[in-house]
Amino acid sequence: MGSTTISGRYGLLKQVTVLLISLQFITGVAQSAIITVDNSADIALPSNNGDCTLREAIKAAEDDTAVDGCTAGNGADTIRFASGISSITINAGDLSGASNSIRNSLSIEGPGVDTFEISGAGNRQLFYINSIDADQEFNFRDFSLIKGLGSNDGGAIFKAGQGTLNLTDMHFANNTATAGGGAVAIHRVTSGTSIFNVLRTTFENNNSLQNGGG
Repeated sequence: MGSTTISGRYGLLKQVTVLLISLQFITGVAQSAIITVDNSADIALPSNNGDCTLREAIKAAEDDTAVDGCTAGNGADTIRFASGISSITINAGDLSGASNSIRNSLSIEGPGVDTFEISGAGNRQLFYINSIDADQEFNFRDFSLIKGLGSNDGGAIFKAGQGTLNLTDMHFANNTATAGGGAVAIHRVTSGTSIFNVLRTTFENNNSLQNGGG
């Protein structure tokens, strides 16, 4: 690539103007949000108690708006957990719900598989993902999903539609589906792209009543 040298007073002014315009573009770029869960309770929406539950954090990320005590989402957000939270038990239906599935890029990051878990208590499916956009990416990292129960496919995670699901440093244990995919079920798309990546993830004692325990 060639370079152009601008000399003289007016050349310097042009350089300064270009630099200022470039800085405006850089500072104007929207940054994705980090939403921190600080309440381990699972309460049906809306709770309006000033805290941020995982259920509320997912809604804040999906709707790009503040929900109760959760920071407003902004694009491809990341959900993390405050220190002191070691487990969350899902009581009020799966965390997204088929009518309000996770549709937009989202990362959920825990502090480690041995220090944090989300449980369905043998009664609930945990996550339902359904994206119509192949560019959407869903990342689950560094925590355990246990005792999920899918009334159809996917005891812990059910993914339909397009996009990429990445599981990194995860642990799935004692999840059950009444149909297929005891831990994770990925539905085939008739058109578009659906990708599933697994890295350093363990599966233990997951079962399905029909096909695919893992």
